[in-house]
Amino acid sequence: MLDIETYEWQKLEPKGNPPEARCGHAATIMANQDKLIIFGGWNISTQFSNAMIYEIGNNEWKDPELSHEIPRWNHSAIMAPSIPSWKYFIFGGSTGSFEEGGNRTTSKFTNDVFYLDVDSMEWRQVALEPEED
Repeated sequence: MLDIETYEWQKLEPKGNPPEARCGHAATIMANQDKLIIFGGWNISTQFSNAMIYEIGNNEWKDPELSHEIPRWNHSAIMAPSIPSWKYFIFGGSTGSFEEGGNRTTSKFTNDVFYLDVDSMEWRQVALEPEED
């Protein structure tokens, strides 16, 4: 953690089970709560469709057992205020799956949009209007 007054880093020793090591994920502060959510990503052996939550005040990782139906990595994400609850939007990235050591060209780029309702913790797809010619 970076102390913004001294600009010194401190290594945290969080409780709970941390997420598996990964890259290509998104991490966003849950603005209405004292939490950080990470979603997606991949490592050498798998692609992730799960979300993990770090509770900042408790210094603890939580697994909400919340998965998206499609593994996704190298996507964009943002937390946005909405009524009645905040939404965690994800856009684009790569989707698919590949075996350990397999060809990573089997993934595909996507431009779909999903959001997670932070109160209900349910994923929903955003219905985009078709492009006009």
